[in-house]
Amino acid sequence: MIKLKNLAIGEGEIQHFAIFASHEEALAHLCDHVLTRPEAHYWSVLIRRYRNIVDPTEDLDLDKVADAFWRGELQDNVQKLYDGYAREVGLTLYVSTDRQWQWKEIRSGKTKHFGIGSSGVLIVWTGQIVVSAMLEIHAAPPQSRHVSYSDRRNESRPRKNTWAARNMRKLVNFQPADNESTRYEIFRKSFESVRRKIQRAWKEGRTNENAPTLPDLPILTRCEWRTIAEVASAQFERSESKS
Repeated sequence: MIKLKNLAIGEGEIQHFAIFASHEEALAHLCDHVLTRPEAHYWSVLIRRYRNIVDPTEDLDLDKVADAFWRGELQDNVQKLYDGYAREVGLTLYVSTDRQWQWKEIRSGKTKHFGIGSSGVLIVWTGQIVVSAMLEIHAAPPQSRHVSYSDRRNESRPRKNTWAARNMRKLVNFQPADNESTRYEIFRKSFESVRRKIQRAWKEGRTNENAPTLPDLPILTRCEWRTIAEVASAQFERSESKS
């Protein structure tokens, strides 16, 4: 079982967030995002020692690891991937709160909160529970049918072939370098995508923000982005050491 994390975010008025509500929910998101190409290529840049666990460019290797996770095997490795995933979620919560890179939408009568951080990760939460985290611009589309947690034992990565429907072949066949330039490009492209996402939500009446400011913000230069990322990482690490 994954040992799920709870994070305390903010100063003064502290907010506590659970990084997914259950082991199954966390594992499903790991398999749909962290272990599914082309998104997996970019998570391998963000999560430390990712490639010590699995090769993000090989579907057979990704299948083997994801299948083992759903059988309850390789628990040390699934915990390491979850911890790396949760760290990026925590950083995103911290940066999106600090920079006010957040917005909310009304969907089917329910309020969902969204935020983006300096790594380019988009997170979604309801109440105090994070329900999704992804590099949206690189994520494979959802499968056309629901796959239950019990079915995941036989179909651990249901999105693994859906990228073809979105013409993502170039992304699937591209492996980004593990360096600062790649990390900045992940952020820049994700930020641009999020600005478009908010504009669509505003036009369609799905967001209850009176004056969404994120679409009006300029894209950070690489130097500006580096400063924000380094400060956020250091402050987040300090808060983690106290918890």
